[in-house]
Amino acid sequence: MATLSTVFGLDINLRWWYLRALYELSSDVQSRTVSGVTAEFVPSTFHEYRRVRTLTDEEDVISDIVSELRPGDVFYDIGANIGTHSCFAGQVAATVHAFEPHPETARRLRANLSQNGGEFTVHEVALSDSEGTAELGLPVGDNDEVGVGTFTITDSSSTARTWDVSLVVGDKYVDSADIDEPDVVKIDVEGAELGVIDGLRDTLAEARVIYCEVHLDTVTIDDVTRRFNEFGLSTSEIFRREGTVFLKAARP
Repeated sequence: MATLSTVFGLDINLRWWYLRALYELSSDVQSRTVSGVTAEFVPSTFHEYRRVRTLTDEEDVISDIVSELRPGDVFYDIGANIGTHSCFAGQVAATVHAFEPHPETARRLRANLSQNGGEFTVHEVALSDSEGTAELGLPVGDNDEVGVGTFTITDSSSTARTWDVSLVVGDKYVDSADIDEPDVVKIDVEGAELGVIDGLRDTLAEARVIYCEVHLDTVTIDDVTRRFNEFGLSTSEIFRREGTVFLKAARP
């Protein structure tokens, strides 16, 4: 990323300042179009605006999701954050189930999904292979403002702040809440991928496509790929950045 550091000796990110200037001039509603699909967002802070504008550099992932969805599909967004993926998916799929355990982020997620209409439900729980209460932690040095924080189910000793969240076994929750099984799934849970997949084995078994961001500091690609292969899915890598890989698992 270009900086002014070579000119002024300052570590100033040009992209950050450009987006900051755009934010000051922006309207309340922001529209983004990916692969011909338009979604609207109502960011309440600059950092939420920045997530909407950059789509966290995952525009190609969103484009692939949109291309795989069909009218009538059920889409699960596990680790939905403020809804940058769900809002696009909801323009194609019949139903969106968005899972986001952080209370304020879930509130902003509902606001963004409501802006786009369609049928959706926000589930304020953390899916896993065990149940009870867990600590959702914010890593030391991160920002807890909505749209920025990378909240994780983690050891509280490594976090600046924690919140108690409901931890539920995925398959049991889907059954008890009478949720339709998904056709397409996106998983982005900051290192808790294996717990989500193992807890949702019955639910995911018939999914047509599963997208999963693998956080390499805690999970291996082989561990995730092996599980998807057991569902009869073929796995490929579609996006990589430092520390993470986005996998796509689809039926041949």
